Amino acid sequence: MTDAPPPGGPDRDAFGQPVQTPPQGPPGYPPQHWYPAYPPIPSGMPPHGDDADSSRTKAVWALVLAILPLCGISWIVSVVLAILVLAGPNDGRRRGRGMAWASIVIVVVWIIASVVAAVLVIALAPADRDDDGEVTSEGEVFAEDLQVGDCFSEDLGSGEDEVYTVSATPCDEPHNAEVFHEFDLDDGDYPAESDIWDLADEGCYAAFEPWVGQSYEDSDLDFSYYYPTIQSWKYDDRAISCVVLARDDVTGTLEGSGR
Repeated sequence: MTDAPPPGGPDRDAFGQPVQTPPQGPPGYPPQHWYPAYPPIPSGMPPHGDDADSSRTKAVWALVLAILPLCGISWIVSVVLAILVLAGPNDGRRRGRGMAWASIVIVVVWIIASVVAAVLVIALAPADRDDDGEVTSEGEVFAEDLQVGDCFSEDLGSGEDEVYTVSATPCDEPHNAEVFHEFDLDDGDYPAESDIWDLADEGCYAAFEPWVGQSYEDSDLDFSYYYPTIQSWKYDDRAISCVVLARDDVTGTLEGSGR
């Protein structure tokens, strides 16, 4: 007995239904996935950090001009450049903002130092003297350079231990102190201060009445003196300068005033 062939054929399945043959040829590619396009770069923003490089360059110039005290114009330019850097975007990129701040600080320090120096130059300007040695313009005089007849202003309540300069002025200007006598201590080793005080009191007291025209006990004036320090002694400073003092400012010399 021979088995009957199954229904259908090579192009049919066991149930006699046609079999779908896949198309021949190369396999197809999977569907493509498209990514969103990058946004265009705005035309005003350089694409490679050129703005950051320009900002750093300005900061470097600002720092250089701040450090070099060429003139006031260089400080102005430095501050302007620093402000331009600081006014730029703060996006975390290296734009020289630290150098910009440093430039401003340095310029401020320079300005303060210049003002202080100018004040000191004016305040410590030496007094002018004429051919006779009289002070003709207000200014500073070193204590060891005082001369008899020099008038100046003395702060009676300062209590300074050492005086290096005094503010001398022409005697026809208001003042409260005037040098009325000078004498030198003997050479040798620096004396004990108590000995200097005794010698100064004795010498200035003896010269007071002949110069003022009134005894010290009856006068409404007082006297003091400047004497060498141990440091100035090393430079041959031996002078005791006797100074008559008025309680209020006076105009003109106190010599022969009878006060």
